Amino acid sequence: MKETHKRERIISLITRLSAEYIARDSSGSLLLTITHVVLSEDRKYATIFFTAFPETREGEALAMLSRETSAVRHYIDERARIGQLPFLRFEIDYGEKNRQRIEDLSQKK
Repeated sequence: MKETHKRERIISLITRLSAEYIARDSSGSLLLTITHVVLSEDRKYATIFFTAFPETREGEALAMLSRETSAVRHYIDERARIGQLPFLRFEIDYGEKNRQRIEDLSQKK
């Protein structure tokens, strides 16, 4: 139970603080949204899933976030008291994109 609470707290902090960093550092021409974070069982790795608008600039967003990974990790480490911070990686959330597409199709009926 305590372990589950700690995992949830780490995931919540990484989600919130990575979104804060992105909002603070974004140029305004690209909207990035953190959709969720997946933490490995050993808590050494965290994958941060995001969506981008416009979708045509997803590749650019992924490249930018990949370059900024160490800065995001440093930003989180300064603000979160979670001990050993996991290594971060960013991925486009294709699951969320598919969910939105299905929702759009179902509303068109």
